[in-house]
Amino acid sequence: VVGQGRALKPQVQEMVRRLQSAPGPVAACQTAADEVRAITGFDRVVVYRFLSDGAGVVDAEARRDDITSFQGLRFPAGDIPPQARELYLRNWIRAIPDARYKPSPLHPPINPLTAKPLDMSFCALRSVSPVHLEYLANMNVRASMSLSLILQGRLWGLIACHHEAPMHLPYQRRVALELFAQMASYILETKISAE
Repeated sequence: VVGQGRALKPQVQEMVRRLQSAPGPVAACQTAADEVRAITGFDRVVVYRFLSDGAGVVDAEARRDDITSFQGLRFPAGDIPPQARELYLRNWIRAIPDARYKPSPLHPPINPLTAKPLDMSFCALRSVSPVHLEYLANMNVRASMSLSLILQGRLWGLIACHHEAPMHLPYQRRVALELFAQMASYILETKISAE
C-alpha cells in the first residue's frame, strides 16, 4: 500500500502542475475535470460551481463521447440541500462505490455513553440519503464521487464524478484525489483573485 502511495505522488504533482499552467479560472476548471477523469476513469466528471443564489452551474466537463453533455446546465439550489453542503465543507471527498448498496443499521442506534446518535459526518461508510440515491438512479448513475472545492473557507463548488457501473477507487487513490482537491481549491482561488 505504501508503494502505491509513492507511485501516485508524481501523478498528483503532474496534475497540479497542469492545473497551475492553466491561463485562468475557466481553463483551470476544465483542466481539473480532465485530470480527475484521467486518473479515475469515471464516465463523467464535471466542475460544478455554486452561484450566489445557491443554485449551481456546470462550468467544465470531461465525459465519454456517447453521453449527453451537462456543460452550462444550471441546477436548483435544492438539488444539494444545506445539510449536504455542510458535509461537503467538512469533508474533501465523498464516494459512493455502488448506489444500489444495501444499508446496514448501527447497533445500538443510540450511543449508550452520550444518549445521542453517533455523528458519522466524517465516516467514509456513512449511508446516503434515499432521496440522493433516487436522484442518482434517475440520472442512470451507479457510482459517484465528489471532491470539494473550498475557497476562502466557503464551499465554492464540487468536482462531481458519475459512472454508470459500480466503481470502487482504492484508498491510496482517494487520498491522492483529496490532496488534489485541496491544491485545486488553492490554485482556483489564486486564479480568480488574479482575474
